[in-house]
This record gives sequence, C-alpha cells and structure tokens, in this order.
Amino acid sequence: MAARPTRVLTTSRLSFGRLAAINAFWFGGGAHWQPIYISLIPVGATLVAGSRADLLIGRVTAAGGIFALLTPILVGWLSDRTVSRWGRRRPWMVAGTILNIVGLGLLAFAAGPLALIAAYLVVQLSNNAGGAAYTGVIPDVVPAEDRGRASGLLGTMNQLGTIVGVGLVTVGFKVYGDTRAGLLVGYGAIALILAITLVITVIAVKEPPTVRRASGSASL
Repeated sequence: MAARPTRVLTTSRLSFGRLAAINAFWFGGGAHWQPIYISLIPVGATLVAGSRADLLIGRVTAAGGIFALLTPILVGWLSDRTVSRWGRRRPWMVAGTILNIVGLGLLAFAAGPLALIAAYLVVQLSNNAGGAAYTGVIPDVVPAEDRGRASGLLGTMNQLGTIVGVGLVTVGFKVYGDTRAGLLVGYGAIALILAITLVITVIAVKEPPTVRRASGSASL
C-alpha cells in the first residue's frame, strides 16, 4: 500500500504582497457566484423560459445544490492524496477553473432550459472542485504565524471580488440590456477575473512537488 504524499512546508515569514497573491483567487471566487445568482441566471432563464423563468431557476439551483454539497468533500479527499510535480492543490485548481470557464461559456450561450441546467451543473461541479482544493492552500504553504493575516486577506479579497463582479455585470446589463449580449459581457468578465486571479495565485503558492515514499510509485 502506497504511503501518503509528503510535502515540504515553508517556515519563513511571508510578505504582505505574497499573502495577497496567494489569496488572489478568493477575489475571483467572490466575483463569481453573487452576480451569477442575482443577475445572470435570472436573465438567462427569462431569455429561454419566459414566464416560466422562476420555475426553471428553482430547478437549476436545486440540481446544483447536490454538486455543491458533495463535490468539495470528494475533491478535498482526492487532493489530499494527489501526487504530482506541481503539488497537491494546484492541479485541481487549474483543471477546475478551466472547466469552470467552459461552463460559463455554456451558460452564456444556453438556448433552452435543459442546456441552461446542464451548463449550470458544469459550473457548480468545476467551481466547487477548484475551490475545495484551494481551501487547503493556506494550511499547506502559509506558516502558522502568518495564517491570521492570510485569513484576514481571504475575507477581504472575497468581498472585494463580490463588489467588482456585481459592478461589472450591472454595467454590462445597463449598456446592453437584459439581452444575450449582456449575458456574454457578464459571463466574459467573470471568466476573465477567474483566469487572472488563478494565474496570480498559482504562481504565488509555489507548492512543492509531492512524492510517495514507496519505491516504484509513479508521479505526474
């Protein structure tokens, strides 16, 4: 039976800039869900379902709730055991965000109720997968004496992301109205924020490779 992955943790104090960069992806997370819930899904549902939009929104959120509940548990467990040259968390964060951005594109172009539900499920699955792995970053790479500052920045980044995300989507709808173009602008802005903040965090984390102690085990 293979041993659990081992990792090397840094013991030096981290600068404010490094901690902010590690927490940058929380900005993307904040910019993601609030504008989707309060603006983008309602507009998209109205475009494809008309007067039955409320019923569609209920079905979409109910179906997505299952993924929101189960995915973090599964991916958290898997990322704890991931062996790769890029560390344990970053592969899940990158893969989850790429799929998340694809899902946002599918939501923007969804032409019917079933397409909207399917796209939303892709977004729920992928976002929760990347987020579940990301929650393990601070305990993994931030020294204990810096975790208070890191946690404070986490909340700040998340709130700032929410403000920026909601603001950009609101501006998009003001310019283009509750139309497909408005959806494209809104989802595009969120996707861009996710991509930028992911790159910043992935570079800042500097997660060490994980290896197995057992001989003959392959690494990614």
